[in-house]
Amino acid sequence: MELKSKIEMAEKRRRELVNRLLAEGTDSWRLFHGVAEGHPGLTIDKYGPLILAQSFRKPLTESEIAFLTERYGDFLVYNHRGAKRERFAFHQPETVALEAVTARELGLEYHIEARHRGIDPYLFLDLRCGRRWLRDQVKGRTVLNVFAYTCGLGVVAASSGASEVWNVDFSASALEVGRQNFVKNGLPLEPHRFLQEDYFAAIWQLSGIGVKGKRARRSFRKLSARRFDLVLLDPPARAKGSFHTVDLVNDYQSVFKPALLCCAPGGTILATNNVGSVEREEFAEVLLRCAEKAGRPLRALQWLVPDEDFPSFDGQPPLKVALCEVG
Repeated sequence: MELKSKIEMAEKRRRELVNRLLAEGTDSWRLFHGVAEGHPGLTIDKYGPLILAQSFRKPLTESEIAFLTERYGDFLVYNHRGAKRERFAFHQPETVALEAVTARELGLEYHIEARHRGIDPYLFLDLRCGRRWLRDQVKGRTVLNVFAYTCGLGVVAASSGASEVWNVDFSASALEVGRQNFVKNGLPLEPHRFLQEDYFAAIWQLSGIGVKGKRARRSFRKLSARRFDLVLLDPPARAKGSFHTVDLVNDYQSVFKPALLCCAPGGTILATNNVGSVEREEFAEVLLRCAEKAGRPLRALQWLVPDEDFPSFDGQPPLKVALCEVG
């Protein structure tokens, strides 16, 4: 089946979902999820007027790019997530498509750029289910949003009445977009915080573990231990940092344990794992075992599932979102 037919079928499958999203104040969703819809390695996302196509394996052919250009018009941008020198080499978009646009989700607005110094879009659409859950949980509560990136979860928390939101990320440029998102939605920057720091340097201090040994000689911002009502933990699959390596396949415990220790009794951790090879049952076992060993056993463990614009073969999408109620 040619790409045109596959995309048309995907659009038909989404009609009911799109109506629900529009009613929620959302104009951004995945148009085509290639791995489950017949073209592995290709995704097409809609962010307001922008159509962002990305390939993850081999680049699209000239004829495929021409078809997407004809179908989506001047607001199409195609990026290939290969070597850095190749990333933007295959498609020269119209000037208007490279200007910043505003995407809307659940009545909130987000700053989006199709091309920037990083490789990931400024808003991960599969985590919409987490943002939808969060807006009903945070009123009057304190929130620690780690691996905050452009503060999508932080915007939802602040707009829904959180008393204080800490957004922690190592990237200064991502946090600056996060500040723009706060301003765009009329949210005050204080008492909320935007902390540029390595995750482990920050979380070890906030949890009371502390930065010890040779790592303590490195430069980092000094923080006092404290607990939060909600901890939002959305780490990358793998990242090598100055203090420790994030590895969601082999060592989720090192990320999760200090987050547990930062969570107030009766609080909740929203914990994600986006590695497709890690099954949900395996992820649950890691979370439950880690909580027991840390002396903070979980009272409950529930799951959120991405919306239907992220279909999967077995009903278990690669992004696993666990709601961990901490004892």
